[in-house]
Amino acid sequence: MRRFLFPALAIVSPASALQIREYLAASHDRFLNFPSSPTPNPSFIHAGTDLTGVGWFATNSNVQFALVGRQHVVTATHYAASFGIGQNIRFLTPDGTIIQRSIAAKTIITDDGESSDLTLMRLASPVEASTGITPLTYLNLSSNNSYRNLQAGVLGITARGGQATLASVDPFSRTLNYGETVGDLQTRYVHFTYTLDSGGENDCYFQGGDSGSPTFVDVNGAPAIVGVHSYIATTVNADSEATAYQNYDIFVPAYVSELDAVMAADGYRMRPASFTPTTLSIASTTPSAPRQGHPLIWPLTFSQAGSGTTGNIELEVPIDATSPDTISSTTAISSTTADSRILRQATLSSGTTGEAQLEWATAPFVDTLEIEVHLRSDTASETTSSLQLTLLPSYLAWASTLENAEESDDPDQDGLSNLLEYALGSNPLDPSPLLSNGSNSRPILEQTPDGLRFSFPQRTDAAERALTYQVEISEDLQQWTTTLPDGTVDTTSSLEPDLDGFASRTLEFPLSLVSRYLRLRIELNE
Repeated sequence: MRRFLFPALAIVSPASALQIREYLAASHDRFLNFPSSPTPNPSFIHAGTDLTGVGWFATNSNVQFALVGRQHVVTATHYAASFGIGQNIRFLTPDGTIIQRSIAAKTIITDDGESSDLTLMRLASPVEASTGITPLTYLNLSSNNSYRNLQAGVLGITARGGQATLASVDPFSRTLNYGETVGDLQTRYVHFTYTLDSGGENDCYFQGGDSGSPTFVDVNGAPAIVGVHSYIATTVNADSEATAYQNYDIFVPAYVSELDAVMAADGYRMRPASFTPTTLSIASTTPSAPRQGHPLIWPLTFSQAGSGTTGNIELEVPIDATSPDTISSTTAISSTTADSRILRQATLSSGTTGEAQLEWATAPFVDTLEIEVHLRSDTASETTSSLQLTLLPSYLAWASTLENAEESDDPDQDGLSNLLEYALGSNPLDPSPLLSNGSNSRPILEQTPDGLRFSFPQRTDAAERALTYQVEISEDLQQWTTTLPDGTVDTTSSLEPDLDGFASRTLEFPLSLVSRYLRLRIELNE
């Protein structure tokens, strides 16, 4: 392997097992019974930090990966060739369940147009929030000097963990050769020193197999990634005796823009550890004439109030009996799990809105549609909105339990089609002409001393149901008109006995109409 020499440094092989000054399994092993049946080690030195987002390679449990988005992990480029497309990475949920996701793609992150030692791997499906697994944030400080002297956690082979004090961040990228297979990689590094003759009991340094594992800083119980292990160098004295190990991590914060650009295609970005909190809100627009049993599109918008940009926006609708068939958007990425339909959007600037559409091929047969919507992002607390939409009644809802449900069908063979039964209030499965209150459902024409009386039951919400009841007149049964003769009186009154949802409509015609024909035309225009 090609060797580079710096003052007092001799570069050795790429970091590949984490060595801890006073290793104790009780303190430095992240898991018990790893990897066969792992459980969290309660006495692990980083037990207070949520490391659920750090997984391991299914076929080689020594290799560790940091989840930096719901669908992305980072590793070292010089090690990435060891991980094939379709192979699995495993994670342990807080309730002790092992889940795994397969590798779908690998992207080498560039440094000023050149390949770096940082690779982003895309998982075939997201590690959803419902699993309890939390991706790592990244430590976003104001300057390189701000990272100096920070106490960091270091993870490595066999899921061990140690500690280190960060020394410095490279102000510029440097190019190193990682062997004939990988070649030159241009990378920015952050490093820490392990002194051989003194130091803390938890101090550590890299050895073979550690490449790609993360270094992090605890921020309020959450791990903020600083680096991914890349290589180790040895400090020697005048007699060429080793006095210290210099451990070099790929400095992840330097590559956030490049990582974000790749992750945005799936609706994600890198999560900042420090941010100004924002507030999320959801609003809905009432569709035109939303009706039970008909196609329905319910538009939503979501926005954030804050001074900056929020990211990793997730709009989630739990799946239940009345939830939408799909959620779509021109600005966000949609996906479906066993429990939810989800939209993801990488970023949302202050003062801007995102849009979504809840879509049903057939709107539920309910009077009031209630949908629970969860909205969250990486700079805002989750907000939950219970949205309500009044659905208009429909023939489809009325006929939904009928085996023969077409408007023209006549299940009870009484001569009245389903549409007429629906409009007049009768039972389509019972040939009886009586309504539930005992009154007649059939139109009645009778002669009075002053002319003719034509009466029939009519739905009181006919307009809402898109029903029209039109009385037509003809002299010859050929030509029909809706123009009623002068003197016609058209009234509506309660049925006797009263029947909820129905009224009695009566037309009184003068004597001049006695030689004409009448008919009732009922139309449905949902």
